[in-house]
Amino acid sequence: MPSRHGLSFIVSGVLMAMTLIPSRHSLSLIIPRALMAMIPIPSHHNLSFVVSVALTGTLISFAAAPASSDWQIAPEIRVSGGDESDVAVSPELAGIVIPGGPFIELAPAVSARGWIGRRTLLDLGTFATVQRFLNDESRLVYAHTAYAGAFQDLGSSLRGRLSMTLGYLDDSELETARRLGVGAELGMALVQPQWNAEVWGGGGSRTYPNLVVQERLNRTTTYDERAWSAGTILRFSPGRNFGLRADGIRQITDSPDPFFDSNSWVVSGGMDVGLMAPLFLTAYGAYQEREFDNRPQGENRDEYWQIGLGMRYALGPGWSASIRWGYSEYTWPDGTGENSYRLVAGIERAWGRRAVLPLPRVDVGALTRASGGSIREPDSDGRVCFRILAVDAKQVSVAGSFNAWDPEATPLRPAGDGWWESCIKLAPGVYQYAYVINGAWTAPPEAKTTVEDGFGGRNGILEVLPPDM
Repeated sequence: MPSRHGLSFIVSGVLMAMTLIPSRHSLSLIIPRALMAMIPIPSHHNLSFVVSVALTGTLISFAAAPASSDWQIAPEIRVSGGDESDVAVSPELAGIVIPGGPFIELAPAVSARGWIGRRTLLDLGTFATVQRFLNDESRLVYAHTAYAGAFQDLGSSLRGRLSMTLGYLDDSELETARRLGVGAELGMALVQPQWNAEVWGGGGSRTYPNLVVQERLNRTTTYDERAWSAGTILRFSPGRNFGLRADGIRQITDSPDPFFDSNSWVVSGGMDVGLMAPLFLTAYGAYQEREFDNRPQGENRDEYWQIGLGMRYALGPGWSASIRWGYSEYTWPDGTGENSYRLVAGIERAWGRRAVLPLPRVDVGALTRASGGSIREPDSDGRVCFRILAVDAKQVSVAGSFNAWDPEATPLRPAGDGWWESCIKLAPGVYQYAYVINGAWTAPPEAKTTVEDGFGGRNGILEVLPPDM
C-alpha cells in the first residue's frame, strides 16, 4: 500500500497535462509538449463527464496530500468578458471561418504545492475555461487542463524539473478542432537569487478525433500529431517589482500526413512591472517561423507573431481586476496573411497563495548570514517586529511561511507618519515572507536576501535566532 505521499504523486500522475496552445493557427507554439497516451476522446455532449472526472481526480489527489503547513492549496475563479475577431482556419480549408464577437468567460482553477521531504516539491493543479460568445451562433468553447510537476533540489544552485500535463479543447463551431494532448518535459535549472536559467527537452502528442487524413501507409486515420522539443528559459528579477523573461524553443513535428511534417523555431519574451503598490503591468511578444519538410520550395514556410499588454489592479486581499489585449498576425505558406485580436477584462478572486517555492531549500540560513542582513533576534517576549513605510495604504499585512501565507492572518497597524507595524511570536528558524499592501504582494524592502516567489515577484528571507545566540 503506498504512503500518503506516494498516493498523492500517483493520483497526480493520472492528471498530468499539456497546456493548451494559445494560437488557433499554429499546431506548434510556445507550450509544454508531451508523450501521448491512447485515451478515448468523449463527444461534445459528454463535457459534463470530462469536467466531473478531471475535478474529482484532482480533489482526490489533493485529499491524498500530506496535511502540513508546507502544503498550500489555492482555489481561484475569474469572471470576465471581452471581444475577439473572427478567424479563418487556413487557405486549404477555404471558406471556414470561426466566428468571434463579444463573449463572457468563466475560469475556475485550483492549485497546490507541497514538499516531499526537504528536497522535492510537488506542484499540482487543474483549471478550466468556459467561453460563451454572444453572436448569432451562440458559440461555446470549453478547455480543461490538469498538470503535475516535481521539482528536485540538486544542490545549492541546481534544480531539476519533471512536468506532465493533459489538456482537452472543444469548440462548438469547429468539430475538427476537438483535441486531447498529453505531454512531458524534463529540465535542469541554475538558480540564483536574482535570476535563473533552465534547459529542457520533451515530447508531446495531440489527437484530433474528428479530423481524418490519409496517412503514409495509404490508409485513413484520425489526425495524431507528435512533436519533440528542446529549449531554454531565462528569468531575471533585479528589483522588487520588475521581472524579465525570455524563451527559445526548437521543435520537430511528425504528422500522419507528410504535408504537415515540419520543424520550427519559437522565441518569446515578456516583462512584468509594478508601477505602484496595487498596479502591475505585463507586456509580452512571441515569434514563430516554421518550415514544412515535404512542400515545394517557396511554399514551405509560414510565420506567426503576437504581442500583448495586460494590467492588473489589486482591489484588496484576494481580489483583483485585470484587462488584457493581444494582437497576432499569421502569414500562410502561399504568402497570404491574416490578423486577429482579443480584448478581455475581468474580476478575479483567489483564496490562499501557492507560496511554497521550487527553489533549493538547503543553506538558506548560510545565504542569509553571507548577505549580512535579514537576521533578527526576538525580544524578551519572543516576538519579532515587521515594519514598512506605506504612506497611502489603506490595508497592510505580512504573509509568510510562518502563517501559511494567509494575507489576512497578520495585519499591520498604523504607527504614524505612513509606517505600519506588527510584532508576532516566531520560533527560531528560517522563513520566507512578503508584505501585502492594499492587496498587492510586495517584496520586503528591508530584506537584503530575497528569492523568487514563483509569480514574478520576490520573497524576503528572514532568519530568527535562538535567544541564546
